[in-house]
Parts: sequence; C-alpha cells; structure tokens
Amino acid sequence: MDARLNILETLYRFELDETAHARLIQQAAFASWQKRIPVILLRVQLANHDEFTCKVSEATRDWRSDYAASARAIWLDMPTHLVRRFASLPATYCGTFELESVHRIDMMSIVNDATRRGIDDILWMAGGTCEGGFVGLLAVNATTVTTPQRERDHWRPVAAHLAAAWRVRSRLDAGVALEDLADARFRPDGRCLGEPRLRARGAHVSD
Repeated sequence: MDARLNILETLYRFELDETAHARLIQQAAFASWQKRIPVILLRVQLANHDEFTCKVSEATRDWRSDYAASARAIWLDMPTHLVRRFASLPATYCGTFELESVHRIDMMSIVNDATRRGIDDILWMAGGTCEGGFVGLLAVNATTVTTPQRERDHWRPVAAHLAAAWRVRSRLDAGVALEDLADARFRPDGRCLGEPRLRARGAHVSD
C-alpha cells in the first residue's frame, strides 16, 4: 500500500478536536513516513500584522530531547516578516538548507537557533494555507538532509493536502458553514463556475 495514503486518510478527520486530529496526523506520518526519527506537527497562524500563534505537537516516541519545545522556541523567536514568508509558501518537501536555496528564504537565523538547540537539520513536508497560516510535518534529523527530486515529487502532494486540510479545519473552527467552504465551483468538464472566496483574497483559479 502507498504509504502516502496512510497519512492522507487522517487529514480530513474534522470530527476530532484539534489536538486529537493533530496527534493522529503526526502518528500516521511517523508510522508511514519517518519511522526512526522524531516527527512533530507545527501549526502557525498570523493574527495581525505583528502577531502570530504557534502550536507544536509533542514529538513522536519518547525522545531524550524535547524537540517540540525547541521548535516552538525557534518559531516564537522568528521575526514576523519571516513568518509571513512561510505562510506564503507553496506545498514544500525538502531539508532546511534546500528550503533556503529553492524558495530564497534566509534560513541562517533558524539554522543557528536550531543548531544551538541540538537540531542539525529538519525535513519539511509543509506549506502555507493561503489564509495567513502555515502547517507542516517536521522530521528532526541528526545529519544534513538532501532530498532527490523524485522523493520531493512523491511527497509534495501530501504537503499540499496537509495545507488544504488545515485551511478547511481553520474555517470550520471559525464557524464557517459547510456550504461556504468551497474555494471554487467547477462543472464536470472542468470549467470554473465561480470562485468567490478566492476573489475576496485576491487569488484566481484558471479553467
């Protein structure tokens, strides 16, 4: 069975509360994606121009280091303009140093902070929610991460689903009605009939 499906089937379990949902996703990722190293689930949401919230699930298994606390501290020390940059990222699968080269993000402050806290590198399966949020499964590595293009292409769709699922979860938690959740409506032939929510955010969907 494709290991990605084990993660995908957990992403849209909106009947669970946020903590239980996050834990379910995280455990599936550990079992099907990274079986020997700690995995944490990070959720960041911009509140206004200068503030943001950060939630980090405790790392899978009983690891000697408190990686969740370290990740939370790294993000809370991060300047808001960098958080906004992460919130605008497309679906991403790569290591920290690759993230810097591929997406032109200055990761030096994050790398220095992580190294100081005993984290050599992080494998990111993550993306922005298009609504001021960022969500990611982060695998803590003891060596520098290098991801082949084939591996990136294989896992990037899961990152896209993770971001989309958390966008829907955030809308539901905010009290949005189910009929208002759609970003756009399409005919069976693929023609877009309307995209009111995306237009309100300045985005656009092509046929």
